[in-house]
Amino acid sequence: MFAYPKFNRKGVKTLVKSDGRGSEFLMDITVHRLKKGGRRTFFSNVAETALLLTEGTVEFSAEGKKYEAERKNVFEALPSCLHVPKGVKVTVSAVDRKRQRFPRQVLCARRHRMHGVLRGALGEYRRA
Repeated sequence: MFAYPKFNRKGVKTLVKSDGRGSEFLMDITVHRLKKGGRRTFFSNVAETALLLTEGTVEFSAEGKKYEAERKNVFEALPSCLHVPKGVKVTVSAVDRKRQRFPRQVLCARRHRMHGVLRGALGEYRRA
């Protein structure tokens, strides 16, 4: 599977779909581009969700807790990821920093077959 998908009008690029291209991965993988001051909410009641910042500065909000993450790009900085179980709503907001360029990009992966147990919305993942 090798492709160069494009962003749609809403700033979403679908890389893998559990019921389509790349279904052997058993997950949905999308890239979301956030404009300056942009915000996007993620929720699934059937699958856990992992949000990986690819570049920029964002604020992750889940279950009343907020976390800020910053990443220059995928080549020069380590990743920040928020991983939540099904049923947890997460909001990602692009943080406005004058010295930074936009858009922000966040990778969203939803795994449809869980091979471990996630404790709490912002807890630890253990293999089952």
